[in-house]
Parts: sequence; structure tokens; C-alpha cells
Amino acid sequence: FRRTGDFQGDAARKVSPSEEVLALYIQKNRRLFKKKRVLFLGAGLGLAGLVAATATGAKAIELTDADDNCVGVLEKNVGLNADAFTAGKVAVSRLAWGEGLEGSRPFDWILAADIVSVEDCHTVLLKTLRRLLKPTGTALFFASPRNGSLQAFSVAAGAVFDRVEVSRDYDEEAERALRGMKCFPRLLRMQWAPNLQRPAKRRSKGKARCIAASSGGCLKGEGCALKVPAGGHRGRPHSARRQELDGPAAAPQGDGSG
Repeated sequence: FRRTGDFQGDAARKVSPSEEVLALYIQKNRRLFKKKRVLFLGAGLGLAGLVAATATGAKAIELTDADDNCVGVLEKNVGLNADAFTAGKVAVSRLAWGEGLEGSRPFDWILAADIVSVEDCHTVLLKTLRRLLKPTGTALFFASPRNGSLQAFSVAAGAVFDRVEVSRDYDEEAERALRGMKCFPRLLRMQWAPNLQRPAKRRSKGKARCIAASSGGCLKGEGCALKVPAGGHRGRPHSARRQELDGPAAAPQGDGSG
């Protein structure tokens, strides 16, 4: 990829291991995104978004960041690589979490890397997912488990989504490349019930599966999941859980276009 050398601000200079792993995931699973609407949050330099724009044949890709400097870098990088894009539309926007994305319909996929490290932002980030993800969509994040922030966000996400999964063992190539790294990126997947392939198994009350047993992730080093309805919400309706975050708004509505 070609990229601008006009960097302003620390976030626009760095490509984190989580961003690299997200780009690798997109490249290896490109069929998942074909003809889909894909949103990137906290896109920074835009590596993963450029991979998606080039390799997937997505219907539309929106790269967003709340930092004006990052937005400027994204716009330049998109312009430099536009001749290689296979996506139907690639756009760049400024998006602060908790705000809407003007004129945009809900997305099939919301992707991000290393955006959950600040716990004070978890509530507004979940509001953004609530507003911009289709009921049948999937939010997929890669993040370091440092400082327990990933665990905290996973628990908070369980109040919004019907299924939250955190996994370490998602790609052998990434495992080899980043072997020995203390903050090896975890994969976090979030979905609502309409997108689940099969219902969750019944579990005893109060015995949810491990999300991340410590700030270093699952102690067994295995993929793990939290199925929230199994005792976690005491039978509260799904819509009620969402309203706690988003006020009186109705459940998210898809645009029906696929």
C-alpha cells in the first residue's frame, strides 16, 4: 500500500499488532465481507480498512476516526490507493463514539483494533455499536488484554449482545509471528440473537463461561465465550437491556438491503 508521509498525532503514526492481525483476518476471510457494508472504528492509519477495500469486494466500506488528524491521513491514504480498490464504495468520515453517522444505514460488519483500552469510553462505544450494527450483523474487534480493559469491555458488551466471544486461538500464522508477546491480541466477536446459527446450550445459573480469567486473558489459553442470557440478566427482555444504554430508542433496524 501507498501511504502519506504527512503524519500529525501519535495515533496516525502507528500500526499496532492488533491492527496487523485484523488486516490478516480480513485477507484470509475476504468472502465474509463480499457485497457487505463494513464500518471501521478508530481506523487510525487505515491499514485494515485498505486491505478490506482492496481484497474483499465489499459493497461499501466506511473508515472512521474521532481525531481530525487521523481523518486527514485516512483521506490521503484512501486517495493514494483508490486505483486498487475492489469495494463498491470507500468513504472516510469523522465519528466520535456515541454520535450518529449522518446519512448512513446500519452495517453488516463493524471492525476495529485496539479501541477498548480506555474504560471510560466503553459505554459510548457500545452505544455506537447499538446504533450502527444491523440486527443480523457482527462486531469484530482485536485487542490486547492489558490492564483488564478487554475483560471489562466484554462484560459490558454482554449487557447489549446475546453472544460475546473472546478467543486467543484464532490463527496459527498470527500465533507464530507474535509468539511470546505478553499482550498477544485477542479476537472479540459480538452478535445479537438473529445472527446466531444455533441456540446457546442451557447452563446453570451463575455459571457463565470464562471471558478472560485475568488481565492476561483466559488462563487455559483457549477460546472462550460468554452467553449472557444464562443467568446473567435474570430474564430481562433483550430490548430492555438495550434501552439501558440508548434510552427509549427502539431496537436497531436493518435496511433490508443485505
